[in-house]
Amino acid sequence: MRNEKVFKDRRKKGLKWVGGIFTIIVGLSLYETETAMGIIFVLVGVFILPIVQNIIDKKVDITSPAKYLIILGGFALAIWVGYNNKINEGKQADKIVKQSLTAISTNNFDKANKLLVEAGDLYRGSDNKANEIKKMLENINSRSYIKKSLSGLSEQEFKKLKNGTLKVSILSNKTLNKVLLAKMQEQSSLRAEYLEEAEQRREQARIAARKQKTEDQFSAWDGSHRKLEVYIKRNMHDPDSY
Repeated sequence: MRNEKVFKDRRKKGLKWVGGIFTIIVGLSLYETETAMGIIFVLVGVFILPIVQNIIDKKVDITSPAKYLIILGGFALAIWVGYNNKINEGKQADKIVKQSLTAISTNNFDKANKLLVEAGDLYRGSDNKANEIKKMLENINSRSYIKKSLSGLSEQEFKKLKNGTLKVSILSNKTLNKVLLAKMQEQSSLRAEYLEEAEQRREQARIAARKQKTEDQFSAWDGSHRKLEVYIKRNMHDPDSY
């Protein structure tokens, strides 16, 4: 019985060492990105260590249930602090994104890009609005995207674009869509260029298809025309003599 009790005590002590050290490591890994959360994890980990437990037991009479509540409370506090920081940083990032949109509306793209990088560093998770705006901004400044957008307009829409009366949503963000339409109006001459290029590509595709169709009629082995060879053999008295 005594040996069994000693074994259980050692096992319990070992688990505390493992749990405490693991929690400290987690806290240290979080320190750079989640300073407050990381510190709380480190403190909880230190509290779990048997050597610290012994010091506490000598100075303060705390029951085991109370110790477990302190540990659970520490974890809960760390998670709450991390979640709260995430919410606050997200709100701050949203404000910066709005500032970037204001800069874009005045064609101040350099300032907008800097603000988007700043906002992107604050966002956490998949809902990164800064990245979405950056992708749309890249499209606005892309000659190929402008040409493609122009070619996607009908003749009636293109006339409205040149008159400045076109109201169509190409980009999901209203501010960016307005800037894109203004760029398309400025570079409306690219539409003819794109349509000519598209027609050239189609013609090249037709030529390539005709060439392939012709080549498929001949044998790659001896260059003979497959259908003609079959026709001749069918009409010969002795096909084996072909």
